[in-house]
Amino acid sequence: MLRTFSPIGRGEANRTELEIDRNNINKETINGKQPTRTSTSDIKVGSCGALKRTMYIDYFGNMFPCPILFDKKYSLGNILQQKELSHFFTDGEVKKKAYDNFLQLYPQNYPECKDCDVNLFCWSCLHHIDMLQRGIISKNIRCEERKKQLQDLI
Repeated sequence: MLRTFSPIGRGEANRTELEIDRNNINKETINGKQPTRTSTSDIKVGSCGALKRTMYIDYFGNMFPCPILFDKKYSLGNILQQKELSHFFTDGEVKKKAYDNFLQLYPQNYPECKDCDVNLFCWSCLHHIDMLQRGIISKNIRCEERKKQLQDLI
């Protein structure tokens, strides 16, 4: 099974050993087996759980949308500095610039993907769009392969 590799942490330090060069994959067979196509059960709309089902708090108390979106531009503040945590979320205090930066990662808001007819199904992790923005990964390969599959299924 091929999955998207996120070169962060030890993955970044060992990128050359861990990253799969998708340009050199034989599309007809992988280890002698036919690759399976994406099935409709694999398709989920915006399946990223950042700030919906998950939130990351580091050991200093800094809050982030998820464990891999822990860049300063996504910092939601410090939990230790909040008097009323429930008000922090319900009264909109969380919706500051970092939150806006986070919202720009949704495919419908990302300039290169916003006009695509399958963008809500394509990216299951918003960290991948963050990596696109930073030039760590390229959109071209994903769009060529995944978009065609999704358009056939949807």
